[in-house]
Amino acid sequence: MFIVTLRSIKAMKTSRRHIYMTLFCLYIIALGIMCFIRPENIPSERFDLFGIPADKAGHFLMFLPFPIISFTAFSREGEKSFSRAVCRLSAITASGAAIAIGTEITQKFLGYRSFDIMDFACDAAGLISGAAAAAVYIAIKIRQK
Repeated sequence: MFIVTLRSIKAMKTSRRHIYMTLFCLYIIALGIMCFIRPENIPSERFDLFGIPADKAGHFLMFLPFPIISFTAFSREGEKSFSRAVCRLSAITASGAAIAIGTEITQKFLGYRSFDIMDFACDAAGLISGAAAAAVYIAIKIRQK
């Protein structure tokens, strides 16, 4: 009976990891679609959200979940060291910044999209906000253990 319980716990952890990895892959696919969609497929009506252009708010919101989703997909069970978790979170945030600048540079060469440094600034702001939220969550989880 005890062995069956350990196996079921291990299977549950494995299935949770698969769910997080699947979510991460779906997120990356959606991010790619949103970054490289043709302009004629985007609604042309311009509006602002609290004085912020909607496309800039969209860039912020696209990259906000990146650190959180990535950290959960690539996390280690039973993380006990806050400093190690923050180092891993920093690396994830840097990789998100590389993806953000990479999409902007790629858009420049596609011809139907353009490079905009303010889009990257909004992407970076979303990444930093997501990383800060993840760091608070990690601190709470580690403190509870």
